[in-house]
Amino acid sequence: MWNVLLLFLISLFGLLLSARLFTRGAEKIGRYFRLPPFVIGLFIIGIGTSLPELISAFFSIKKGVPEIIPGNILGANIANILLILGLTAALSPSGINLSKRYIMIDLHYLIGTALLFILAIYDGFLSRGEGLALLSAFIIHSLYVLRSGEIPREVEEKNTIHKPFPWIGALIMVLSTAGIYFAGDFTVASLGRLAGSLQISPALISLTLLSLGTTLP
Repeated sequence: MWNVLLLFLISLFGLLLSARLFTRGAEKIGRYFRLPPFVIGLFIIGIGTSLPELISAFFSIKKGVPEIIPGNILGANIANILLILGLTAALSPSGINLSKRYIMIDLHYLIGTALLFILAIYDGFLSRGEGLALLSAFIIHSLYVLRSGEIPREVEEKNTIHKPFPWIGALIMVLSTAGIYFAGDFTVASLGRLAGSLQISPALISLTLLSLGTTLP
């Protein structure tokens, strides 16, 4: 069992490292195209740090253990909101100040997202149509973030600096994508073996161990 646990931890570390490298490469390309810091932070880094959950979900379906997916997603979001945000605020002497943008727009969209998710899974089954509805809501939010983060044309032209394309960042993205793929495969496979060794449901491990690991970014 310890060999399986070690393999799981190594695979998870490789998955997190690959996702981090992918995010760094995406940041460089985002700066090249002069995307605002808000868009880079909320959109590029947000998606980049979600890659471990995404690739784990892909391999969970491929290997026939879809129960890993909801456990990982729910556990990761609980850890993000309660553990990470709570710990950060507790360690910060002055607390965390949120802008009106977070309160008026993003917070309400988060609440709406939670309600949509509850409606989708309330019957204990997530259909393809409900999945498309969730995906559509994500696309709408992404388009809004990109549009709201646009730089005025006169400011863009004034600050335009001809810089070489970050080929190294692009190469890092390509290589880290391969790392994410193979590390994700090993992570899910070792998680299934670990659940079998402990004789517990894979959903329980994904809700605890896997979700805490993928929340580390």
